[in-house]
Amino acid sequence: MLLRSIILIFPFILFSQSSNTITGRVVDKEKNEGLTGVNIMVKGTYYGSATDADGYYTISNINPGTYDIEASIIGYKVVLQTGIKIEVGKSVILDFSMEETVLTIGEEVVVMGKKPLFDVDETSSMTRVTSDDIANKVVSSVEDILAEQVGVTKQDNEIHIRGGRIDESLFVIDGLSIKDPLSGYSGNLFVNAEAIQDLEIVTGGYNAEYGQAMSGVVNITLKEGRDTFEGALKYVSDNWGMTEDVISHYNTDRIEFNLGGPDPFLELLPKKLGIDLPGKFSVFFNGYGKVYDGNLPVAGSLSPHRNWTPILGMSDQSADNFLQSLAPRSNNDWHILYKVTWDISAKRKLSLSYDLSLNINQGFFMPRAFSSTYFPYSYIEILDNYNTITRETRLFNLNWRETLNTQSFYEVTLGRFVTTEHSAVQDLHWSEYKERLDLEPINYTVADRDGNILITYGDEFYDTGFAPEWYDIISDNYRMDADWTYRTQTRHKIKAGIENTLTRIQVLDIDEPWTGSTGFGGFRHAYKHYVGPSRHSLADPTCWARIKTDLGAERAVCCIDTKSI
Repeated sequence: MLLRSIILIFPFILFSQSSNTITGRVVDKEKNEGLTGVNIMVKGTYYGSATDADGYYTISNINPGTYDIEASIIGYKVVLQTGIKIEVGKSVILDFSMEETVLTIGEEVVVMGKKPLFDVDETSSMTRVTSDDIANKVVSSVEDILAEQVGVTKQDNEIHIRGGRIDESLFVIDGLSIKDPLSGYSGNLFVNAEAIQDLEIVTGGYNAEYGQAMSGVVNITLKEGRDTFEGALKYVSDNWGMTEDVISHYNTDRIEFNLGGPDPFLELLPKKLGIDLPGKFSVFFNGYGKVYDGNLPVAGSLSPHRNWTPILGMSDQSADNFLQSLAPRSNNDWHILYKVTWDISAKRKLSLSYDLSLNINQGFFMPRAFSSTYFPYSYIEILDNYNTITRETRLFNLNWRETLNTQSFYEVTLGRFVTTEHSAVQDLHWSEYKERLDLEPINYTVADRDGNILITYGDEFYDTGFAPEWYDIISDNYRMDADWTYRTQTRHKIKAGIENTLTRIQVLDIDEPWTGSTGFGGFRHAYKHYVGPSRHSLADPTCWARIKTDLGAERAVCCIDTKSI
């Protein structure tokens, strides 16, 4: 009797399991034709299938529960259907409509339903922040966004991921690494939050292509222009209506704007010349400016250093005056972004961007190349004789993406990343420096009843002369990245690529230049170092050495294959 009951129940179990299925069809959204080879995966499980020649699929024997179902194929946006309920003995019909794109796998996900809190299939520890998420936050930079994430802290104006130093993280913008081989920093290039389309923070388990990162990877995708013109203008201040005798603010003013849409020049000019180019052109333009002093004592004026030749029609004096106008307070941050995109087809895209960041400050609270970050109280009486730091960072980026077929695509990125930093008093040449002095007389004070004398020298505030620091550094990096990705009909993905970097480094660092007859010892050398082609980074702190001459001057050079010029 027992055996008979088991025999009767067993077919019922089989029937119930076979009925727990998901079936459907995947079609091209524009053509409404079935797509072959689309991967359909039940997130968080090993259940999955691929569409046949007509776009149909079936996933059988799914345990009852609520799942997220994902459809993906190279050349199309990933579609995620959330909250799909599987019940015993019932089948679910689930169709997908997919839109063509040149974006790579996973870069853009269309969520049908409620967005999941995390990706259960993601092997790396990754957080993704979209432009829609940023719009709902009170942030102005990448650092502000990162500071809100788990495992990321902001201290002394530096970002620390998983406790690591800023030089242990890697920043990537539109596929190009912006790690400065001289300082090791990846955050010298300012990126406005309003210019970010997508931002990924990977804190662990990242791919081999990011092997130069130890604590984290920040992958940034910049915005592009859309089919219609749109823009915004924002002005923020913390000192509205405040009086000079009431200090309840940090004397900060910020302005930012962005404008994007069809490129009027590239869309119209070819047609005027009788050239019919495929696809469409779009442009995105973003600007940012922030000036502040924290209500601390400031110099009468800063003296920025100009590293570029005047624009056509502009004199040297006009160029210097223009830079001077960009430094109204002790800390001044400026950024401009221009990006033009050519969508040749749904599977081919070419983009060109130019980023410029300019920082003019006295370095009170800014990371610096060779100096500590602090307020110079000993120079409070002669802040005009303290250093002005001019840091300029430029990024040129050319990116090409092409989808070869439904299983493979490739991406090529060419770029140039330049960082210059100059620190000087009143933008003087180091040979013009005068020794700093505290002119207060020596004081003798009876310290105790035994007659011991306490000797003090001055009031510890300098009265004349210049701060002892002078340096000029350049890091010029040319980089080429090429990646090819192949996705199988299963869950596996193969990726191969090549990186090639050519780097030019120039360092000139002089301390107390008034020392000795020449101010730079008996030698007047500038040092340059060329690296490349190579995959290796020069961000190793053991690479650098400071050499002090008999005359007291100090110079810093890279000790690897360094030669005087």
